[in-house]
Amino acid sequence: MLFLALPLFAVWPAVSQTFRKAPPDVEAALRARVNEFYTFFQEGKFRQAESLVEESGRDLFYNMSKQKIRGYRIESFDFSPDFESATVLVSCLELTPFTGRNGIYMPVTGEWRLSGGQWFLHIEPHKDTAFGHMQFSDPAKDAELPPQRPNLEALSSGAFQVEPLKLVFPKGQEAITRTVVVKNNLPGSLKLEVEGVGLPGFRLVMPDRTIPPRGQVSFQVNYNPEEGKLSGSRRLIVRVQPLNQSISIEMQFQ
Repeated sequence: MLFLALPLFAVWPAVSQTFRKAPPDVEAALRARVNEFYTFFQEGKFRQAESLVEESGRDLFYNMSKQKIRGYRIESFDFSPDFESATVLVSCLELTPFTGRNGIYMPVTGEWRLSGGQWFLHIEPHKDTAFGHMQFSDPAKDAELPPQRPNLEALSSGAFQVEPLKLVFPKGQEAITRTVVVKNNLPGSLKLEVEGVGLPGFRLVMPDRTIPPRGQVSFQVNYNPEEGKLSGSRRLIVRVQPLNQSISIEMQFQ
């Protein structure tokens, strides 16, 4: 099952990346072209979208597997120093049997170049993606081979897993430490976020926020009753970016 069949892929940029700001008229012109392109994808008008691709990449675009998206939002523009090319990050809403009714926003990046006063999407035959290596057949060199698709079978069991899903803190005066393991099922790295630890007596210890491809990281939750006594149930939210998917952990205070 092809999870996201758009003709532009790249690993998501690092969180610390600084984006170069373009003059307002330059950014507005590029934004209009990007909106036009993704609106065509939302409407399933792929031949119209082809007109916004550089002529050198239109054969590749034509031979790519394409499917409609349910929505999109433009996240950022990163312009070159001369403002004649830019990397555009867009989140596309996809619905598949693995994503449930609400679907999931998946990040895709595209390189856009200015030519003859118009912005066009640049496509190359080979791209490394957040889901592993993506390779398209170049019809000029090899018309017999179909496009290679990214292996996204891991999504059938979830993009990531969290263990355990319940943390129990027995009644007492001593500080307690619990360890949580987060596993990444994708062949691309993920960024880890934890929400809900802003409680009295709580401290989060997270040595590494980057989950390696098909790897795992762990973090610790320290609770000191002397700094703030809690009772009942609370929720800890484990979220991964750029998927913006989350899993809830129940915390039970006895």
